[in-house]
Order: sequence, then structure tokens, then C-alpha cells
Amino acid sequence: MAATGNSEGNDFHTLAQLWELACVLATHDMAPQAITALEESKRIICCAHVLLAEVCVVAAPSATNRIDRKLWRRRLARAEQCAYTAEKADAALLSVSKGERAAKNRQILEVLCAAVALCAESAKRTREDDEVERKGDDGEGGEAAAEAPAFQAYFLAKLRAHLVKLHAASLAAKYPENTEPLGGFLQSVQFVQQRFPEHFDEAFQLWLIELWCHAFTTSFYNESGSDTGSRIEAASQYFRNLSDWTPASRELHVHHLVISGLYFLRTGEVKKMASVVDEISALRDAPAAQHSGLLQDAYLSSILDGLKLHAMARSDPCEALAFSTHAIHRVQANVQQYAAAANKSVHVLLVAVLFDMLAAHCHLLGQQCRYAEFGLGLAQMLQIFATHKSALEPTVVYGYFVARCHLLIAKYAVAIGRVKETVINVNYVIEKLLPPIAASTTTYPDAYLPLWVDALDVLTYCGSAADPAFTPGANGAPVVQELCPNVVLLEFSARILEMEGLRGLVYSSCSVELRGKYDLALAKWLWGSQVVAAGPSSRSNPIDLGEHAALERLRPNLLPLLREALERMGDHVGCSETIAELLALFGPVLVELGRTAEGEETLKNAVRVSLHAKNLLLQSRLLAAVFRLYRSQQQAALQATTVEKYEKKLKLLQKRIALAQAETARNKLLLRWRGGEPASAARTEAVAPQP
Repeated sequence: MAATGNSEGNDFHTLAQLWELACVLATHDMAPQAITALEESKRIICCAHVLLAEVCVVAAPSATNRIDRKLWRRRLARAEQCAYTAEKADAALLSVSKGERAAKNRQILEVLCAAVALCAESAKRTREDDEVERKGDDGEGGEAAAEAPAFQAYFLAKLRAHLVKLHAASLAAKYPENTEPLGGFLQSVQFVQQRFPEHFDEAFQLWLIELWCHAFTTSFYNESGSDTGSRIEAASQYFRNLSDWTPASRELHVHHLVISGLYFLRTGEVKKMASVVDEISALRDAPAAQHSGLLQDAYLSSILDGLKLHAMARSDPCEALAFSTHAIHRVQANVQQYAAAANKSVHVLLVAVLFDMLAAHCHLLGQQCRYAEFGLGLAQMLQIFATHKSALEPTVVYGYFVARCHLLIAKYAVAIGRVKETVINVNYVIEKLLPPIAASTTTYPDAYLPLWVDALDVLTYCGSAADPAFTPGANGAPVVQELCPNVVLLEFSARILEMEGLRGLVYSSCSVELRGKYDLALAKWLWGSQVVAAGPSSRSNPIDLGEHAALERLRPNLLPLLREALERMGDHVGCSETIAELLALFGPVLVELGRTAEGEETLKNAVRVSLHAKNLLLQSRLLAAVFRLYRSQQQAALQATTVEKYEKKLKLLQKRIALAQAETARNKLLLRWRGGEPASAARTEAVAPQP
């Protein structure tokens, strides 16, 4: 025993035997002997100290009766020291330098690539020898030719598995402030691509391209968007050139199309994304299709529903709202199915899809000014979020989802006139959840940029109809008052719009839609600040436009700003909501510049879009703009008709606001919610209100 315990050999086999011996001794209550066997702490660092602490704790009570309390205290102290040492050892193991991890991963890739290359070279030489001597004496050439591809396939499988492991690690890493996890993985992919010529194993090369595109599409960073786009197009061309579909190639093609759809959604190319969704559906529904893998998995339908919902929400909000109700129920069934199957990765994916659909559903309700249903949908979303919090919390997207919840709550708060709660929720997102942006920032997780733009959308929301002091025509005169943003929220939005770092990041980002929405928020501030400063409310709530000189310098560029945003959104996105908002601002600007006919036609187009989308708030704003147009043309009859329509719209809008304000218990839960707390008292009998 002593000889074994004092062994100074470095052989791993000896250490393994020593460890097994200590475990056996501890099992048979031979505490002193087990302690002696585990004294070599430098070699069996972490596990040995854990077991040593357990042995000391177990031995201490029994030793108290037979020996003395001093030995008992010494063993307890020894146990505490061992536990502390084990914690330090465990921390040391986890804190292996990033350079060492990268070097180890690169070494594994080098070995696997070299093995694949050797197998390929061996197979090539064997084929050349067989061509020279087609009939060997003993047939060994044929056997070698058969073995080389088998080994090559084995090492390729190992290489794929290692890259998948690195990819999973990059996705799981929480890296809000640097791009190292993603950058390190992409460097590994580039290294593997450089080790193999393009003609080598075309399927494997295509798989590497898909892995690259998936990494960029699912990351919080997307600085090389153009590079990713070129790779996606190269893979698309490959699939277009194929004529005969095997089950494997069909599955990979669908996988590529899903990645393409997510990429186009991220870059704001919603029109391209819609065509991708149609192509996936056609591949899945082909009569001669033999489904395997991804094609037969139920979660593919949920992903397609999510992409389809985003496309419909831009083009036809009413149809999208009806579709979202049924899609939410389908994805919720899939969430339960994969949770029961203990498929953690797919379960988390589907939970994210479910939450994204719920957020889109709530946004559509708010867009149609169905505020009571908006509040109900929010309460249900928070309840579901609390239910699946344990699945989302360990992931990098948890903070992103919490921020989206707070911004939706802020949108609901400003819609029902709760300005203070709006400021609290938006400020919580900016101060607690979003990485800060410096003026000189060049690298930033662009997945967070839409949250900044959503915050601007909330702060420039035209919610003055919820103000009790908003009573146009109170003195009996036919007055059409502008529906404009709140003064306090305009001041808040000005501070965000003045962030040069944010503007530079948005303008240099890969998303066309994001820039269009940012320009809309900027244009709404320029318009809203002017309306508020000139309106009757300016006496009680003055706004000093001189304090925002940087924004005022942009006011002369309002017309080209709106025109470029309209062209960008129309060509690439086709978002009816944003386009209608831009048209509502663009028309009056044209009228002020004397281009009355063009401005009138622009307003008519905006009215048609708002009626189709059932956007009651935008309809009321447009009627106010139309009233000003007719007043400038001195058309009294049309003015009277417009006033009548405006009053009806405003009355209905304020009725819906009052209905939502009456839900005091629900509003109390929503407006006090903070980061993942359940809204359990809310009505949760349905996932989403029926259309």
C-alpha cells in the first residue's frame, strides 16, 4: 500500500490504478488508507480532492467516538481545504487560455485533414496502379483500393463532427462585446477549405459552404454580409446545376434554402425570402419526393411558418394576423413533442421560433390598434416566456428576448398613454440589456441593432390620442388636431438619434430594412418636433429645438431622406407598414414645396395602404394631413367630409384605448414586469386570441 501511495511514476496507467484503488478503499470504509492513496494531489488534482473531502467528512463522525475531537476537527478542516483546492483546480481547468484551446483545435483539424489527404492520395495511387496492371497476381490492389475510401470516409466524418462541435461552442458562447468565438470558428472553416482543392469531394465542399453561411446567419455578428451573400449564391448556383435529386441532395438543398431564408430576413431582403419559402414548399410537396432527415422532421414546418409569417406581416398584415394564430398553435404542439423526446437542441430552437411568432403576433395587434387584445397577447407571451425560461436562459439569445419583451411592453404603454412606464421600459433595455455604443464603435453585435431601432419606433409613436387633454373641436369648431409623439419621448429619442456611433452602425449594416426604419424614426422626429413646437401643447410642454443642433442640420435633407427610404423599402422589403408611414410624411413635404398634385397622390396611396392594413392610427393621421391639404386649396366641402371621417376614426381609436386602459389588473402586471418574471395572474387560457 505504501509503495503504491508513494509511487513517483508519471505513467497514466499507474495513476489510473492509484485512483481505482482509492475508490475501492473508500467504498470499504478504509478511510485512512484511502487518504494515503490520494496524497498525490498534483497528479489527480480535481477528482482526488473531491473524493478526499468526502472521505474526510465521512470519517470524521466515526473517528470522534474512538479517538478525540481534535482529530475530528482536523479531518473536517482537511475536508474544507480539499474542497477549496478542488474548486481552484476546477477553475484552473476551465480557464485554459484561449490560445491553447485554439491551438489544440487547430492541431486536431491539421491531423484530420492530413489523414483525409493521405487516404485520398493512397486511393489515387491505387487507381493508377490498377490501370497499369488491371489483373494483379494476388488481388491486393483491389483490397487496398477498397480500404482507402473507407478510411477517407471515416476521417471525413470525424472532421465534420469536430467542426460541428466547434460551431456549437461558438453558438453557445455568450459574447456580446467581441467577435472572437465566431471569428475563431470561421478561421477553422477557412483553414479546412484551404487544405482541400475545390475538386475534392464536392459534397464536402458544399457542406463547408453551408456551415459558413449558417455560422454567419445565426451569429450576433454579420460584418461580412457581402461575403456570406456570395457564398450563398455560389451554393444556390450549385443546386440549380443539379438535375437528378437524391434524398441526400434534396435534404441539403432544403437546408441551404432555410439558411438563405434566414439570411435574407436578416439583411431585410424580404421579397427574396418570400420566394425562398415558396421554393422550400415546392421541394417538400413534390409528388416524387422521398423525404428523409430534415424533410420529414416536424420542426421544418415550424421554421417555414416563422419565415412565412415575417413575409406576410410585411405584405399583408391582416392575413398575417390570421395566419399567426394557427401557426402559434402548431409550433406549440411541436415544442411539446420535442420536449417529450428529450431533443434539447431542437426544443430550444422551437421555443425561440414560438417566442418570435408571439412577438410578431403582438406587433400586428398593436399595428391594427387592437390594444386590449395587444395587452392580452403580451400577458400570454410573458407567461409562455416564463414557462420556457429555463430552456432559454443558458443561451446567448436570452437577453435579446427579454429586451424584445420590454420593448413590446413599452409600445403598449405608450399606446394607452402611460408615458412614465414607456420611459422606464425603454431605459431598462438600453441601460441593462444592450451593449453600449461608443462614438468610435466599429465592431458591434448587429443582431442588437434592430432593438435600438425598435426603441426609436416606440419613442416616436404618435400616441397623443391617449392623452386626456387631447380634445380636438372641444369648443364646437371643426378642428382636426395632429396626432403626434409625446414631448418627453421626443426628447428621449433625440438623445438616441444623436448617437453618431449608432447611425454609423445602422448605415453600414447589412440590413436594408433596418436602415429604412431608422430613417423613418429620424423623419418622424423631424416632423414631430416641428408639430409639437408649433402646436398648442408647446406652452405647457416646451421643446427647445435648439438643443438638438445635430438633428436640426438634417432637416433640409428631409425630402431626399424620405425618397431614398421609400425606394429602398419598395425595392427590397415591400413592408406596407413602413412604406405607409413614409408616404404619410412624404406627401405633406411635397405639398409644402408646392408639388401639390404629387403630394395628393402620395397621400392617397398612403390611405389605401393604411385601409388595407386596418391601421386606425395611421388613418387618423392621414386624414389630418388630407384636411390640411384641402384647407390650403380652400375646398370647404371636402374639408367638412374629412372632419367627419376624422372624428369617427378618432372616436373609435379612443374607444379602443379606453378599453385597454380598463384592464387595470393586467396592465399592472405588464407594466411592472422585469426580465423573466411570470405574469401568472394574466389570462392564459389561449395561446393567442382568435381572429
